[in-house]
Amino acid sequence: MRKILLALILLINYTASFAQSTSDYETAVSKFQSFYNNRQADSIYAMMCDKLKNSTTKDNNAKTMGMLFARFGQLKSYTFQNQKGNFTFYKTVFSKATLIMDMSLNKDNKLVTYNFAPYQPDTAGYKKQ
Repeated sequence: MRKILLALILLINYTASFAQSTSDYETAVSKFQSFYNNRQADSIYAMMCDKLKNSTTKDNNAKTMGMLFARFGQLKSYTFQNQKGNFTFYKTVFSKATLIMDMSLNKDNKLVTYNFAPYQPDTAGYKKQ
């Protein structure tokens, strides 16, 4: 009986933490969309954790965002696909392409990573290599 009760408590805690993290990711991807569409690369840079900031500069981030915008256009919509481990996957529809975005946040809801790859329905939520 104690094992069942413990398992139930762990399941409830896991479910509650998943719901919270889903909300955090929803907030992060919404901010990303707004900043990206308004060409506010500095605001996207501010969303990054220190480790990610150390791997780029504000200027390089601005150049990257500019190249993404030129190639893919405006980020029109995003749809949650799934969550695997520390990564949450979104189908992102740009005006010129549809991509899969994977995003990872730290405990302070700062971007640890975000990546884009070609979207294919059968690989939504692809396994990182």
